[in-house]
Amino acid sequence: MPTELTALKVKIGRSAKRQADYPDFNRLDTVTASGQDWSHYVDSVGGGWHYDKVCGHDMDEPDSPRGTQWGCLLVDDDFATQAVAAFPGVCSIISEAEFETFHDERAHAHEPEVKEDFNAIQNLAHRRSLGETVPQLEIDKALDPDDPTPGRRKNVGRKWKDRKASMGVTIKKKGR
Repeated sequence: MPTELTALKVKIGRSAKRQADYPDFNRLDTVTASGQDWSHYVDSVGGGWHYDKVCGHDMDEPDSPRGTQWGCLLVDDDFATQAVAAFPGVCSIISEAEFETFHDERAHAHEPEVKEDFNAIQNLAHRRSLGETVPQLEIDKALDPDDPTPGRRKNVGRKWKDRKASMGVTIKKKGR
């Protein structure tokens, strides 16, 4: 995956069969040259889809009428530029600040800040109930969301700043 990506906002319609109606990204030269289907291309070359989970196809909002849903992709600049040219009014390049707001407040707002591994936590309690002396350090590490020990872990996909750091990418400046 490139280390510099472009944020692309996409309006996703709905077909007559009530299925998501994506733009035909397979028409883009960059996708054709890759030999991949566009749905695989955006995952392998970019950061995949981030869908609006606050307002979907069956809801109404001023910016998202019933039958449409917004999604964002992190893709290489060629894909983004070609998509905007091929699908004006459907695709637009957005700034990192706009993407961060979409990511944190719409696409991933429903996710927990901390992921709980109940099996790991219950295992510690079970071991104690059997009379085993479980070192306090082991318990503390399991309960510390910033420690990689199984138990409670920070969800690095919840906030853009954490996902960005874990992916090791930067977002190309809008209009550059």
